[in-house]
Amino acid sequence: MSLSLALSLTALAGAIVVLAQRGDRVVALVAIAVAGFEAATAAGLISLRIGGVPLGLILAGVLLACGAVLWSRSSGKPAVTGATAIAVVGAVQLLAALHVLR
Repeated sequence: MSLSLALSLTALAGAIVVLAQRGDRVVALVAIAVAGFEAATAAGLISLRIGGVPLGLILAGVLLACGAVLWSRSSGKPAVTGATAIAVVGAVQLLAALHVLR
């Protein structure tokens, strides 16, 4: 299992936990969709190329934003933990896409 797949599955699990805890459903569903797409891409199931647009950067930014919104709206311990996982994964992927982390 690669690091990108492990990070994507961590974000996916966090989003499922937030959704199960009756958090903000729209933002949690967006996080599930983005993390699921990243996991499928990391596993080699999907290949998508868009000319001139760094897709990894966009998806990481969306995950980070979803994690931050979910974290600010969560009150229960499992939901806060799931939202934190989403935000941390998004931040790590964003820094990697910007070549800050090598």
